[in-house]
Amino acid sequence: MEISSGDKIITECYCSDCAKKNPEVKRVLDTFSKEKKLAGKEKKCSFCGTTLRDLKQSSFTGCAKCYEVFRPYIRKKINEIHRHFFHRGKVPSKDSLGVSFFTHLEDWMRMAVVQENFEEIKKIKKELEKFLKNGY
Repeated sequence: MEISSGDKIITECYCSDCAKKNPEVKRVLDTFSKEKKLAGKEKKCSFCGTTLRDLKQSSFTGCAKCYEVFRPYIRKKINEIHRHFFHRGKVPSKDSLGVSFFTHLEDWMRMAVVQENFEEIKKIKKELEKFLKNGY
């Protein structure tokens, strides 16, 4: 074991009994054993060998099975980025909805006028009044 103190580096060797008695050496050994245990318990894809650490570093899965193995982590990341788990698609703005609906009413009115369908024209007029009344 090497211990650095300022400019000096001291190399010391310990047997397992003496290492356990020295508090500094014991702390270092405990840290290494904890890291080793964590590495052994780390999630790992049984198909391609990708670990959670690999996924976190690269943001790429190794295979399709990784999505099953790392599902909780992936879902958490998706939620952090998109704020929801499902695709909502593109939502049109309020203005474009009004324009498309108005265009639809206009086309409907033209067809009714050409066909001289006065009842249909009355319905369209009511729809248009509702449409304009709601602030579009």
